[in-house]
Amino acid sequence: MPINVDPNHPDGFTLKNDMDVYNNYKDTPERYVQEMIYKYEGVPVKDAVKAFDSMDSSTYPYKQREALNAYSKVYDRLTPLQKKQIAKAKKKIRVWIIETWFGAQSYMIPDIGYRVIGCIGLVLLDNGSWSMMFVTCL
Repeated sequence: MPINVDPNHPDGFTLKNDMDVYNNYKDTPERYVQEMIYKYEGVPVKDAVKAFDSMDSSTYPYKQREALNAYSKVYDRLTPLQKKQIAKAKKKIRVWIIETWFGAQSYMIPDIGYRVIGCIGLVLLDNGSWSMMFVTCL
């Protein structure tokens, strides 16, 4: 089954063929529509599996049964190489410099990292956590 590894998608991948999307999500029409809209218009998918959080009951597995079934139906059919590509893309942490001290300028360079003119900054990581780090110019 051909896929596109997509770290911006909640599942980490999208299906290339429209018929594969239909065959895998035909039991959940809302998810099928969301997948097609994401594929062609880039609108985020809302009914994907959420990471478990003990403080949020909507992330409990028994409340995500439909989303888990849809995900596993596709994921189980992937080759070992495709699974490794997805895992590697999920591990990649992108960093956005939100604010730097001393009024330094900062900006993001895709696929390379970041470039900052300054020294200490407050950084927002992909997982939602904040970090204070020393940054140097590239």
